[in-house]
Amino acid sequence: MTLFCRLLLAGSMLLGTGCRNGNEKPVLNKEQMVPVLYAMMIADEVTLQKSFKDSTITLKQLRAGRYEEVFALYHTNREDFWNSLKYYEARPPEFKVILDSVEAVANRYRTQQYVK
Repeated sequence: MTLFCRLLLAGSMLLGTGCRNGNEKPVLNKEQMVPVLYAMMIADEVTLQKSFKDSTITLKQLRAGRYEEVFALYHTNREDFWNSLKYYEARPPEFKVILDSVEAVANRYRTQQYVK
């Protein structure tokens, strides 16, 4: 999962030089983005594992369903999440803070599982 974070960060840094409007604000703040982004990564992993077992359903269909579950869980929607993600991707220092927080959360959960 950390590889995915690093690839996402690298891609966002390359795309981060796009047009910016100084007046725009993200719908989701940094504290809201961290759990949603982490849940999206978990949903991707679950979807990938399920796609290996059931070849009749496309990966795109599975992901769309999982993403909607994540959005419902965190009381947001696809449009607000993607707009906020684009906002932070255009600002690499802020996006790095979010990705570092996601990685810290993932490490914390992983450590808690081994302690039990």
